[in-house]
Amino acid sequence: MNTSTKLINNIVVHHQLFADLAQEADQCYKNESYTAALACLFVLAESSLKYKIEADSQDKLGLYAAIEQARGDRYITDSEAKQLHTLRQLRNELFHNDSYAGTLVVGELSYPLYEHASKQLIYEMNWKFVFKLVLKLV
Repeated sequence: MNTSTKLINNIVVHHQLFADLAQEADQCYKNESYTAALACLFVLAESSLKYKIEADSQDKLGLYAAIEQARGDRYITDSEAKQLHTLRQLRNELFHNDSYAGTLVVGELSYPLYEHASKQLIYEMNWKFVFKLVLKLV
């Protein structure tokens, strides 16, 4: 059993919707549908974070505010918050912005966002973090 399957099976125990999103992300990745895989991964990260936050609050928060609240409430570490903010920037650039500059610089890394290989790399660099974060939050 590979690592992604093990993590997904652990997520199933806690929350079926999040497990379905993790499975969908994994399947899209295996089918080389990297844009779809990233969309599922970003939704999974945001949904699980807001699930945890809204367990304590009825406020509807944007992702930036949800990350900061989770950090303030100590649901996530500073390092996890930093990585979530990086994911948020990537998500915004890929799915929300009309910027066609095509490159996003995060820290010392530069991502040519509209290249297939970049989307693959972004997924590979972040899927395990997101799956483990979901297990921590649910």
